Order: sequence, then C-alpha cells, then structure tokens
Amino acid sequence: METTHDGSTEMVVLDEAFIRITHQTANDLIVLRWKGYADPTNYRKGLNTGLDHVQKHGIKRWLADLRHMDAILASEEKWTNEDWFPRLIKAGKLRRMAILPSKDFFNKMSVERIMDYSAGAIQFKVGYFPDEPSSMEWLFDEAMSAANA
Repeated sequence: METTHDGSTEMVVLDEAFIRITHQTANDLIVLRWKGYADPTNYRKGLNTGLDHVQKHGIKRWLADLRHMDAILASEEKWTNEDWFPRLIKAGKLRRMAILPSKDFFNKMSVERIMDYSAGAIQFKVGYFPDEPSSMEWLFDEAMSAANA
C-alpha cells in the first residue's frame, strides 16, 4: 500500500514497463496509467487486470491515463470492441470512466472508434479531460456520488 498526494491509500495492482494500475480503495477508483507501447499480449493483460479488479472489488470509478500511450493495433481495437468492452459493461459496476487522451494521433483515433462502437451499450458516464485534476473533480462529483451510492 502507498499513500497518494491527497492522503488516501493506494494499492498497486500491476506495475510493469507498459502500465501501472493502482486502486484507491477508499475511493472506489482504479487508475490505469499507460507508459508507452503495449504489444497485444500486454495490452490485453492491462485491460483484463483492470476489469478483473473492477469485478472483484465493485469499483465504480475508472481513470484511463492514456497521455503516454502509443498506438493501439487494429487487432486490439477489434478485441476491445468485441470482447473486452462487453465484459466490462456486463460487470455492471462502473459509474464513471474518465479518459486523459494520448498525445499520439493514432491512439486518439483508436480510442474514439472504440468508444463510438460501444456508446450505445455503455451504462456509465464517460468524460474526456485535459488534465488529472479536472478528471478527478468529475469522477468524484458529489451529485454523482449521491445518485449512485
């Protein structure tokens, strides 16, 4: 366990060259910080680890920090649309997903296609933010917390 900048406790779920996943236990928040290129095996490992943790712990908030993530291969975009996102939606736990977009043009396009593909089925709110403080403010909006407690 580690302590975050705001004093909350954070458990490191996975920390590898391509991603760091943490769980702020008191806040029902999982954070996936992508660190660059993830080959297909590691891309799936990162997303599946996050999903498994959401299912096991009933996590309601997801922060996807893609700012340093490189391109997503077409095969992985297809897998995300047809396999991973349906499982995340079926889990029914998430209430909000905040996305910090990548600086990589091709990653941005892939993420847009993935989110557009799943838009009709998603049962949680999705927001895009330029920085982490604004994403956190939105994730922990009091109106959201009261309505979805």
